[in-house]
Amino acid sequence: MKAILFAVSCWLGIGFAFAYRADAPDAAHFQKLIRQLDSGRFGEREAAAQELDRLDRAALPHLQQALDGRPSLEVRRRVEALMQLIRHRDPEYRRSLCDALIQQLDCYRNDQAGRAAHELRSLGPLAVDSLRLAAKDRDRSPAVRAASSKLLLEILRGLDLPVLPADEPDLQKPCPPTK
Repeated sequence: MKAILFAVSCWLGIGFAFAYRADAPDAAHFQKLIRQLDSGRFGEREAAAQELDRLDRAALPHLQQALDGRPSLEVRRRVEALMQLIRHRDPEYRRSLCDALIQQLDCYRNDQAGRAAHELRSLGPLAVDSLRLAAKDRDRSPAVRAASSKLLLEILRGLDLPVLPADEPDLQKPCPPTK
């Protein structure tokens, strides 16, 4: 009886291992999908892009590897778009990206601060929470708080979202001394 139970449990274990293995694509599958992004047929390129998008974060290292290999312009464009789409769905990535961009608003080089503001505008509603926090953060420089408030209002008004009284900049009050 024990031998039968052991055989059944081994058989089930192997079955579960194959089922798990079928769900987790290997590197060859990712390489095939990335090669299909350069296919001569539009439908095949689109199907490969949709499958890579569906695989979400698991595809990111393979997509980065494809970019490092100097792909064709078509593949580069599609891979960059997919990476941006996948990363922007990740709340932790969005938060760290917004924080880095907000920090650049205090840059002495106007072109760098301008690019950061442009990126934050392009993120639109994804940047609202980070901009709200930065506008109220008394540990940040007045320039960053002012720029964050301005960008926040631009985004909210551009999306026809309500502007809360707390979102209005309160730049007349001096910063309290830091302890």
